[in-house]
Amino acid sequence: MKKLLVCIVLFAALTACNRVKNSAKDAITKTGETVGKAGSELVNSVSEGARQAMQCEVVLSEDLKRKGLQNGKIDFASDTAATDNILVAYLIFDKDIDQNIAVKVFDEKGLEYGRSTVKIKGSKGTAGYYNFVFDKRVNLESKSKFIIE
Repeated sequence: MKKLLVCIVLFAALTACNRVKNSAKDAITKTGETVGKAGSELVNSVSEGARQAMQCEVVLSEDLKRKGLQNGKIDFASDTAATDNILVAYLIFDKDIDQNIAVKVFDEKGLEYGRSTVKIKGSKGTAGYYNFVFDKRVNLESKSKFIIE
């Protein structure tokens, strides 16, 4: 009888421990899922905020428009000696173009703080990315105005 009672107690203890272990495992899994979801939402919110903050104005000169140039998306990049000192511009060619193009950058108060010139060559119907590298002291700002001429 004692052996039966000991077996029943051991079985009950093991079952209870297993139940606690599974409950703890489920709780940890659910907590991990919640933390992962919250972290993902935070990253998405920060990314969206960064995109909204990137409210740059791009002005293409009338001369370049007449010559068949259009601008597409712009982005910032960095070289090894600086941070956000490269304007990456997607340019679209409606006509053949082969010339130097300058970009002047102004802050939100209208003060110029950088210039860069690049030799652009494109054929009608093509497009591509062009890097306008500014001085290493230039840190392109999110609300800048870029004049392409």
